[in-house]
Amino acid sequence: MIRPLLRPGRPALVLGLFVALGACTGTTGEPQPEGEPEHNHDDMLHLHMAYEHLPELGPDYAYKAFTVDDDGTDHFVGRFQSDPDHQVFGFDTAAHNLEHATSLLIAVADDLSETIGPRLLLGGDFDGEMAHLHLMHDRALGMFPPPGGAFIADSPGVGAPDDTNGVWFFDPVAQAASLTLPVLAGGSGWTWEGWVRVGDAVYSTGRFLDGTAAEPDQGVASHPAPGENFVDPAVDVAAADEVFITLEPADDMAAPFAVTVLSADPAGAAPDTAVPLAPWAMPPFEGHAQIAAAGSHNHLLDAGTHEH
Repeated sequence: MIRPLLRPGRPALVLGLFVALGACTGTTGEPQPEGEPEHNHDDMLHLHMAYEHLPELGPDYAYKAFTVDDDGTDHFVGRFQSDPDHQVFGFDTAAHNLEHATSLLIAVADDLSETIGPRLLLGGDFDGEMAHLHLMHDRALGMFPPPGGAFIADSPGVGAPDDTNGVWFFDPVAQAASLTLPVLAGGSGWTWEGWVRVGDAVYSTGRFLDGTAAEPDQGVASHPAPGENFVDPAVDVAAADEVFITLEPADDMAAPFAVTVLSADPAGAAPDTAVPLAPWAMPPFEGHAQIAAAGSHNHLLDAGTHEH
């Protein structure tokens, strides 16, 4: 599958997520996201969220915020979109959604429902009034070992034996798939996807759940590993700028998602020369949450972002 895409550069990343529950003061100049209908102010708390470089999802996706009680009941708090100019959001929500919360979860969604769904990106547990939000929360992506692997530039079954018009995550010495990635469950809401970047164009090498197996739609002319031949148009992988793997929402997005797990410069790649992939040194997707009484000063925002 060849999906040429254009992007001006690497997708932006979440550098920090700071959430506070405090007075309902609003945020000057920021669009108010979709949350619950208005209630009597005495029965309300305010959920404030401030991000730095939160990825823009595009028109078909949105972020959803949920709290989870100690009995496992989840509460929809609100839905929001982000772009480089809109990184601060506030929700007025019923107090019962927040005052018994033990966890806070942030999901990526492609629907307008208020159900939590499987595609959770960030999570954190409250310790008293504070919580640390991160990717590896057991209700979000979860813990997994450091990723690794390698690829070759090859186009088996097409062209000359030394053609480099393809990417295969394959070890030519071991004659086996090379990737060390968690196997994703079919209903997890996530999938892996490989990419080749040539200038501003990006080409997909295909989506897969298991990095140790061939993709189901691959023909006979392939290696027993995830990968793709680039025949029409031909893409010389050895002359490309980057080969990388992302974690993607299971539904097809229009561009690579912001979670890049492995990356390499393909210079020197060849059919019999594996190029190692390195974990990408991205800023951590993490943040903190604080529950405070209505009207309390929000200390989490003192570091740089303030409610107005």
